[in-house]
Amino acid sequence: MNTIGNYFRSLSILHAALCGGVAICIGILKFIRPVSIPTEFAQIFLYIGVAIAAINLVASRMLLFKIASPAQQQPALAQKLALFRSGFIVQMALLEGAAIANTILWFVGGNSYNLGIALGLLFLMIFRRPARSLVQGLVFNTTEDSRVVFNDEMVI
Repeated sequence: MNTIGNYFRSLSILHAALCGGVAICIGILKFIRPVSIPTEFAQIFLYIGVAIAAINLVASRMLLFKIASPAQQQPALAQKLALFRSGFIVQMALLEGAAIANTILWFVGGNSYNLGIALGLLFLMIFRRPARSLVQGLVFNTTEDSRVVFNDEMVI
């Protein structure tokens, strides 16, 4: 049965999988390259990594709101939640891409700042979990009862 509780459980599992994938990538590359000796391109890779992180950070938040905000005009709860899920996946994918790109730039260039950026993006991914209060404020307009997202047994 597809309930709101199951929806948020599946979204939390997806969130954990995306965060875990980045953590595993960082961990494996950290142990493959234990000594960080910067190469001659380390400074260029740092600028590229900062640019990638900044662009993806801004784009991830903007696209979440762009994709999920039309849900306020949708009458059905299932459509609202589907739009939020799409926006959330896009947001997490952009942050994951930036974190993995910075991890690879650190691995190739040896600049520890790229690894710091990747870890920062990972922590940002962890803290941007699928919260019911975010769904409540994002997909419901002022005339609707937004407390339904807290009812785990409600069928979608």
